[in-house]
Amino acid sequence: MHENAHQWFGDSVAVKGWKHIWLNEGFATYAEWMWSEKLGEGTAAEVADYFYGLWPAEDEFWQVKPGDPGAADLFHNATYYRGAMALQALRVEVGDAAFWNIVKTWPTVKRHGNAETSEFIALAERISGKQLDAVFDTWLFTVGKPATSPNGTAAATAKATGGEPASVAKIKAVHELLRHTK
Repeated sequence: MHENAHQWFGDSVAVKGWKHIWLNEGFATYAEWMWSEKLGEGTAAEVADYFYGLWPAEDEFWQVKPGDPGAADLFHNATYYRGAMALQALRVEVGDAAFWNIVKTWPTVKRHGNAETSEFIALAERISGKQLDAVFDTWLFTVGKPATSPNGTAAATAKATGGEPASVAKIKAVHELLRHTK
């Protein structure tokens, strides 16, 4: 699913610069979470909470800003997982109808072109009618573990409430393969 998602979020819509790589990898990772939901192996919300809870606040994972990871961290786990968490946080903030409209509109308006994060944010704000700086600043441009999960739940309960979704082992295996091919 990860590589299939790149047909829309990566191959058709290329990034204007490497610092925007989360637009490719975050969307592809989020597609895995949606596939998990479709298969009944854990909702995107459950998978997001699981990965949010996986890394403690002091872990270096939270020191990488997916919205501009720097050359050394382009393909860091944070680019993938925090990028996907940003999309889950966006979904929670704007609701499903607006979120799916954003996700469908983005590859349509940017097809066969180059894009950057500010363009995605502008589209999300236009479609949702909401100012979304706080969501994107928190998940893409701020170091440190956010106080709440992408679903808005408290840090202490995010991982504990649902356990490990059935799809997590497969998702981790895919990302292990990706790390060795980049």
